Amino acid sequence: MYQASDSPLDLSAEELDLRMKQRIKGENKYLDGKTFSSASTLSKAVRKT
Repeated sequence: MYQASDSPLDLSAEELDLRMKQRIKGENKYLDGKTFSSASTLSKAVRKT
């Protein structure tokens, strides 16, 4: 997964969930690690351009 960087963000959905839980107080109703991973993944056609 790439996020405005030349190096990949290599975190699992579980690791993203853990990091969000450490930083966000209360319930996050809209985002979890799996959703973030899916939403931020580019298709092969876009990645290759």
